[in-house]
This record gives sequence, C-alpha cells and structure tokens, in this order.
Amino acid sequence: MWTYWGVDWAAMSLSFAAVWLLGAKRREGFLVFAGANLSWVLVGVWAGSAGMIIGNIAFLASNLRGYRRWGAQPPATPDPPP
Repeated sequence: MWTYWGVDWAAMSLSFAAVWLLGAKRREGFLVFAGANLSWVLVGVWAGSAGMIIGNIAFLASNLRGYRRWGAQPPATPDPPP
C-alpha cells in the first residue's frame, strides 16, 4: 500500500488542487499541476511505466506553456456602446 512513499497521494492531491485553482481562473494552477506532473513522473519511474512518464512530461510542458501564455495575453477591452 505504501509502495510509492506517499508520492502518489501527493500527486493526486496536487492534481485536484490544480483543477480547483484553474476552475477559479487562477494562473498558479498551472504551476501546481506542474508539481503534480513531476510527482507522477516519479511514480512512473518507480512503477516502471513508460506511458506514465512520457504522458506526464507532455502534460508538464503543456502546463508550463499555459502558465507562460496566461500573462502574455493582452487585457480584454470592452466593446464600444452602439
């Protein structure tokens, strides 16, 4: 039951926290997800699962891209009145 030293539980908790933060439109959710991805990669190494490792490296890249691009978008301007 404790094969992964609790890293799997930490990864799951970080994943849920990240979904919550992104649902609340908070940019740091991407960084929390990145921490979860790194944790899942570690679990994948221990489990010997290439799919888990490769998949979470791809998700990690996606989350870092999301974090970087979040701040790069120009602020929305309201439509002029008719």
